[in-house]
Amino acid sequence: MTTVLPDPLITTSPGGRGYTTGSHFGVGAGVARLPTDPIFYADLTLENIAVGSRYRVTRASNGEELAAGEAASATVNLTGLAVYANPMLVKITVRKATTAPKYQPLDTFVNMGRGVATAYISQVPDPIA
Repeated sequence: MTTVLPDPLITTSPGGRGYTTGSHFGVGAGVARLPTDPIFYADLTLENIAVGSRYRVTRASNGEELAAGEAASATVNLTGLAVYANPMLVKITVRKATTAPKYQPLDTFVNMGRGVATAYISQVPDPIA
């Protein structure tokens, strides 16, 4: 909620996040994002994943987990993943070793930008497991 003070040139934004910066020679102010805040949010689609596989999506730069779960269908849509760079490289780890047929572990990478990124998961059966 923006509060208007008696001076028409001054407003405050108590709900803002980050630090306040001056603009227009001190007449206005804006709220800058923190370095730990994402730039934007994007979607990631995992295609051709074996049903029952566990997946984990992490930032390639520091290993921070963005999403994890189990595939209920051959296509998994992950929405609203935080993106900290444009483009941002993410690592996708996939493994299915609980029930037959079992698959070898798979690591793949994809660049995420604005919009939807798609990763084709090509799992290899594990004859030993």
